[in-house]
Amino acid sequence: MYESGILATQFLVLALAITPLMRLSRGWPSGLAVMCWLQKRRRYIGVAAAGYGTLHAIFYVRHTGSLELVLLELEEISLLTGWIVTVLFAALAVTSNDASVRLLGRWWKRLQMAAYGAALFTALHWWLIDQFLDQLLIWFVPLLLLQVPRLVKALSKRSTSHQAG
Repeated sequence: MYESGILATQFLVLALAITPLMRLSRGWPSGLAVMCWLQKRRRYIGVAAAGYGTLHAIFYVRHTGSLELVLLELEEISLLTGWIVTVLFAALAVTSNDASVRLLGRWWKRLQMAAYGAALFTALHWWLIDQFLDQLLIWFVPLLLLQVPRLVKALSKRSTSHQAG
């Protein structure tokens, strides 16, 4: 059960890190080739995260022994965060195809932003279940640091649009 959760987390972090790493590697010819390869496969990496997350949930239900007990345990925030991630993963995986992109149009990208929520709930789940701060820092701090330039850019756009309005 533990390994499937770790793999789900690693694939999720990788999928979310690809775009910022791509931007950082623009000046490096060899790095850019690897990043282009990953960029083309980002959806597959995200679906792999969802697949391993689903396996993790299945292993958990099997380990628990009954769906009734699983439902009773939903009151525990540490387990509820994991189920929230599972639901987010399902929505992301089901819509990670070209037909969904066409059908949802501009809403597809907004839906895919739920991956960031999945990362947040994954980090919470991991912390509340295991409290392995070192592992949490190894996987999520680099991801957070890679997202800082995007957040700064988004906030500066917001600030500029508010001042213009």
